[in-house]
Amino acid sequence: MWRWATWAVMCLLLCARSGVSERGNEGEHDCSRDHAKGLRILEPEEGAVLRAGEIQLRFSPGLGASPNSRLYLLIDGRLVDFLERDRGRESISMVTKLEEPQEYLLTVVQTCAQNTSSPPKIDDELQIGEVSVRIAVLLRTKTGMERDGALLRDPKRYSVAAVACFRDETPFLAEWIEFHLCSGIEHFFLFDHLSSTKEHKRVL
Repeated sequence: MWRWATWAVMCLLLCARSGVSERGNEGEHDCSRDHAKGLRILEPEEGAVLRAGEIQLRFSPGLGASPNSRLYLLIDGRLVDFLERDRGRESISMVTKLEEPQEYLLTVVQTCAQNTSSPPKIDDELQIGEVSVRIAVLLRTKTGMERDGALLRDPKRYSVAAVACFRDETPFLAEWIEFHLCSGIEHFFLFDHLSSTKEHKRVL
């Protein structure tokens, strides 16, 4: 009789251990097959020149990764932001501030978290993809009217420029420039035609 009791106790112990093991693995994900194919930075482009201020970034996450993937933004190797990946979106946008006039290396790292209930920590997760672009940031121009993060590309080459001649138009000059900046003009070649004062130099 005692043998049957012993076997029953052993079976109960084994079942209990199995249950604990299953509960311990609950929520765990195998990251070995995850990949970040398709991960790329859409904006800004490599070599872009932006005006200091709020810079908008747009990137496409690797669509082959599982819902356990996470995305991190690093600037010059320093962790700046974290985003949970949304499988329903083909691109993700975020805004960050870059105030200093210098070159920056923007890096997006995609990882796989074995357990999504754990807090995000890039060092504890499997890195499955990484893309980078190098950009330059300039200070405000003399007019200071371009929107933050305006794409300047190459400061010496412009897609659309305006050429105009003015005379004693100082009260309206700033508004005129701002209007055409919003219309897509990237650069101005303005010529003063014998204005009675030099007040326009405060605007230009």
